[in-house]
Amino acid sequence: MSFFRITLIRSAIGLPRKTQGVLKALGLRKRLATVFHPVSPQVAGQIMKIKELVAVSEVEKSLTASEMREMRKPDPGFYIESPKVISRARLSRRQKDYAGMFKPLMLHDSRFTTRHQGPVQRGQDAIAKAWVTEVPRNPNRKMAQASTQRMKGWFTATRQEQREEEGEQAKKDNITKSCKATHDMGTSRMPVSLRNGFSVPRGSSSSLLALGTDVLRNLIFFFFLLRWTRKAVLKLKGRGIFGTAVDTYLSIRRTLYGLFLRAPGVRSQVQKQVQEAITKLEGKLVPQGPGVSRYLTLPKEGWTADQVRAELENLDGMKHTRWEDGLVSGAVYHGGSDLIKLQSEAFEKFIVANPIHPDVFPGVRKMEAEIVAMVLAMYNAPSGAAGVMTSGGTESILMACLSARQKAYQERRVTEPEMILPESAHAAFLKAGTYFGIKIHLVACPAPSYSVHIPSISRLINSNTILLVGSAPSFAHGIIDDITALSRLALRKSLPLHVDCCLGSFLVPFLSRAGFPSAPFDFTLKGVTSISCDTHKYGFAPKGTSTLLYRTASLRTYQYFVTANWSGGVYASPSIAGSRPGSLIASCWVSLMSQGENGYISACHSIVGAAKKFEAAVREHPCLSGDLSVLGYPLVSVVALSSKTLNIYDIADAMSAKGWSLSALQNPPAIHVAVTVPIVGALDRLVADLVAVVEAERELERVRIAEGKGAKGGARGDTAALYGVAGSLPNKSVVIQLAGGFLDTLYKA
Repeated sequence: MSFFRITLIRSAIGLPRKTQGVLKALGLRKRLATVFHPVSPQVAGQIMKIKELVAVSEVEKSLTASEMREMRKPDPGFYIESPKVISRARLSRRQKDYAGMFKPLMLHDSRFTTRHQGPVQRGQDAIAKAWVTEVPRNPNRKMAQASTQRMKGWFTATRQEQREEEGEQAKKDNITKSCKATHDMGTSRMPVSLRNGFSVPRGSSSSLLALGTDVLRNLIFFFFLLRWTRKAVLKLKGRGIFGTAVDTYLSIRRTLYGLFLRAPGVRSQVQKQVQEAITKLEGKLVPQGPGVSRYLTLPKEGWTADQVRAELENLDGMKHTRWEDGLVSGAVYHGGSDLIKLQSEAFEKFIVANPIHPDVFPGVRKMEAEIVAMVLAMYNAPSGAAGVMTSGGTESILMACLSARQKAYQERRVTEPEMILPESAHAAFLKAGTYFGIKIHLVACPAPSYSVHIPSISRLINSNTILLVGSAPSFAHGIIDDITALSRLALRKSLPLHVDCCLGSFLVPFLSRAGFPSAPFDFTLKGVTSISCDTHKYGFAPKGTSTLLYRTASLRTYQYFVTANWSGGVYASPSIAGSRPGSLIASCWVSLMSQGENGYISACHSIVGAAKKFEAAVREHPCLSGDLSVLGYPLVSVVALSSKTLNIYDIADAMSAKGWSLSALQNPPAIHVAVTVPIVGALDRLVADLVAVVEAERELERVRIAEGKGAKGGARGDTAALYGVAGSLPNKSVVIQLAGGFLDTLYKA
């Protein structure tokens, strides 16, 4: 900012009486008034133009009375606003003094200034006698004199240039033509020099900065508007008007309910109930009592081998659900006691092996490569296909999503990736979206097929889509999605398609040869670009092994991590893990080699056959068919059940009371049974216990209805409380707190 000293001095010939009245109105009663006020460079340039009015006053002396009357005729041109208007603004005393002299130079239409006839004329006359000099904020006499001389020199040079270029007569003519005003209308004349005096000079750096700021602000606003308009259009395209309205309503409802749960009175009650539930959970999971030993620090002296074995026996004998008797759905994919012994031998032999050092453990490298090759052949991979081993299905899915994201970024520069998957897809895809910043679009799997709705997927595809997903089968309902239709869609849109076969693993490839109906799902479909297959499920390998398969080796490279600048040397790893247990790779290799193709076909026949038998019992048994229904048409090992007449979660809790561990589902409420080798031997018991539970629940339902309590009474067990009560809330924050408490409980010693 520049600082100007504005000095009003009566000229040698004296100011007009009207001008003296203006000075008195402005509070400038003294003969000499000095005001300091900060102004911008633009205003400073405008103020300098006022000096020319001094020259105008000199020219007016030489005009005749007729010329003056001609000049003062009404002109619809430029007019000056009254200083009284400015003085009424909310300004400081200094600002008012400054504004009273210079703010009146703002240009307005004549119809807005007619009510200020007298002051307008007087204000212009007063300004005509202004002399402006530039001085610092804290001036002294010498600096003021130097500044005054400098400004006088500038003014003299300017006047000389004007005389040389235009001449005195030309300037007089221009002023005569352009400075017309009238006393009757109370307007004041505006010289040519001031007509454009309030426009920013073209060469001003500050004007360029202001222009650049405006352009930048407009560009930012434009791109902001374009971004959100595009998002809105894509939302409407993908979900439709009705779907968008429903999503908006659910979002608002969820937000408002979350605010309600955080209200002071409600929050304390919710926290109290959550803590009670977590305490109850700790009582079940964390052993307590006088006979429980806890080891929270290292022993001073190491234990003997007999002591360690004895404690291992105690830990193995802790009370638990009897998976050995086939009472657990999924979880334990047992391959038989003989296979476990062989796996233990392999584990012991390669217990120190680490595939990150292939030169040190070449045997582990060879076994890992052969496992990937065998699984690729099992899924009909084309020539040039590739794959990796991972620690489980979740890591396989994470790596598939990461590869798709990196591919889209490197090939199409997608910075806001999105992937489309069925609602029944595994939660690992949601984890990948959270970890890797990928927006998730969930597509409904409507009844009765419970297979993903293909047209909905097609509508959701846009330029940010990086991956389509299908399940073969889904974890929740055991349904194989329409992979053929997904493959055609992926080819048409030039998008990767991942098929999640983690659960189907070593069953779906052998369904046809085991005598069961099947559906296309593997690399024989041209649109399938990657498949995840768990060897530690129906491949019977130890937990901690899985495979991820790619149609081409180039797709695999997108998941690699390589750094060449690390101080420890060049570092490269194929997946998330660095060091990996070679013993698990050896045990997996042993499992595949010992089972062979015929062994897996036989296992498929027994496992899928047991699932078909259980499904038929639910559909045909007179005590079950009336209250339970099977979701969709499962082709593999998972059978999901729901009920329209009974609380399905009460059935799950009642089965738990009989020693069973069945998986609870939601959206819709259901439970499922994932048949494994141990369950095959306990299938008859499973059906009998389910019949007894359904009959008991039916009787309780009759009693509730007779007592007027309504159908599907209140939840009684833990499963019903978690999924039936807390799970039905619009906001899932309570369930999230319970789940967090459960995870914390796992690490309580």
